[in-house]
Amino acid sequence: MQGERRLVTVLFCDVAGSTAMAERMDPEEWAEVMNEAFGLIIAPVNRYGGTVARLLGDALMAYFGAPVAHEDDPERAVLTALSMLEEFAPFRERFRSDYGTDFDIRIGINTGRVVVGGVGGSGTEEYTVMGDAVNVAARMETSRMRSSTFQPSIPGIAMSSTTSEGRQWKKVRTASLPSPTEVTS
Repeated sequence: MQGERRLVTVLFCDVAGSTAMAERMDPEEWAEVMNEAFGLIIAPVNRYGGTVARLLGDALMAYFGAPVAHEDDPERAVLTALSMLEEFAPFRERFRSDYGTDFDIRIGINTGRVVVGGVGGSGTEEYTVMGDAVNVAARMETSRMRSSTFQPSIPGIAMSSTTSEGRQWKKVRTASLPSPTEVTS
């Protein structure tokens, strides 16, 4: 991978329990549901200047700080997560009413050093981020026990009254991480 080292904030968003939901629905109907859901979670990424790296079945990976960096990229990611949860609420209620089950999202966020650039080969290449910061963000998302919540792991973000107001910081241990990571829930 040819690229440059950068400090970025990575955001993962996943649909909780999607496998069971998809098994009970017609594939075309499930595709319609996911297209609407993706529209709702992609819009805040774009609004706050993030980059949608990829859609992975029922999940989204986005990052802030590449190709364009902003001084407040970690806060932009947190504001994106909060907007996702807020804007997703009417869809969630409608889905519960229509299908009799919950449709919730989980979000994990992490800031760290990565390599940004093109990866792939044989004519198939994508612009993406690679490094442990990406893995930590993915683990933060999967460690969420409650649905429709997010968990950031961002050094210094607790100093922002806009994003940490009313939240308690604690150390948690997530899969594949050697030491506890400070997060909010």
